[in-house]
Amino acid sequence: MANGYTIYYLINMSISIFVSFIFVIILFRQFFKKRTIGTILLAICYFLINLAGIFQLVAKLIMINHSDEKIITGIFQQAYLLLGIVGLLFLYYFANRHILQDSDLVKSLTVISLSILISIVVGAITSEIVHQIENPIFHVANYDEILELSAVIPTPLLSFGIIIAIFSLIHVRIIIAIIRIRRGLEKKLTKFGFTFILLSVISLASATLVISLNALPFVKDSIIAILVLQNFRIFFSISGVVLGYLGWIMPDWLKRRIRGKSWIASQFSKEITPQIVPIASSNKSEQFVEVSEK
Repeated sequence: MANGYTIYYLINMSISIFVSFIFVIILFRQFFKKRTIGTILLAICYFLINLAGIFQLVAKLIMINHSDEKIITGIFQQAYLLLGIVGLLFLYYFANRHILQDSDLVKSLTVISLSILISIVVGAITSEIVHQIENPIFHVANYDEILELSAVIPTPLLSFGIIIAIFSLIHVRIIIAIIRIRRGLEKKLTKFGFTFILLSVISLASATLVISLNALPFVKDSIIAILVLQNFRIFFSISGVVLGYLGWIMPDWLKRRIRGKSWIASQFSKEITPQIVPIASSNKSEQFVEVSEK
């Protein structure tokens, strides 16, 4: 039977998954209405991240009821890691349509580099779990007596290596690009929209960073550290979803309050005049131009 700390931990995870699931439904609904590539890329991104959270939650529930199923729970946790990073790759693809201006070469190198990295890490950890290696090289398996849960995660060195790769190739570059775009905006609503988008990406990046801190040795020995990190993780995850909804979708009630039309919203709902070059143009001399509606 799970104790109070464990139940609190699982409830937090469930709330985060539920909020993310609602946003995924909204994005897919938006796609079926507008049929835009950007919308489906963003929907797949959040769907995979949400699915990763479900795999992790299921792994925790299996631990509570079948603590001896270490192989199954370990594989589920590797699925969480794999799906989460693949989801971020779709975010990168989406960003290249609307924010970044990477060449085909840069896009290929970015995706290939992250794919190889995560394939090696997940494959090696899964192999160690299945063959029950006594002194694993690639992962750390800790059982927390307070939460009554175990975690199979990459070693601290690998964890921070993955985080650095994700931050440098995806998160930081998107954040810098959004800041650059936002500085050139004049319309009030457009600026508000990109502010929400910026805060959303920062929140998702912060949630990723918080997850990596679980690999630190001193965290597993303190229930306070565990619960504080869990609370921050849930806060950043939910904030990223809510702010992403306000920025990417720009609901009608928000537009009525601020007035105007955001560039992102116009991409999802309006035809763009051919005389205007969008920010994802291959013309590198073009910085950012607010588009007009027909």
